[in-house]
Amino acid sequence: MALWLIGDDEIIEIKCPYSAKDYLDIFEYISDGKINYCTADKSNGEVKLKKNHDYYFQIQTQLHVTKRTLCHLFIFTENWYYSIDIKYCQQFWNKNIQPLLHM
Repeated sequence: MALWLIGDDEIIEIKCPYSAKDYLDIFEYISDGKINYCTADKSNGEVKLKKNHDYYFQIQTQLHVTKRTLCHLFIFTENWYYSIDIKYCQQFWNKNIQPLLHM
């Protein structure tokens, strides 16, 4: 895991799943059930981070704490890489994360 700040509005989060090292692309990796934090639509080439996964909570928290609006989630292996843009969602923060801070 790594986090970098870019300018005033963006961050980069990097994931390097070792279990993906032998796959040709992210679509094969997802369809084989090896990745549980993304969904893929190969017909349009779109991959999304699941909003109910810990990584989404992590990224929303990073965006909130750093006061940034956009995260580039970069998934990297020896054979391929993929980037997913995730926007900060104040509504998600207020509903799902903020209440956990006041337990």
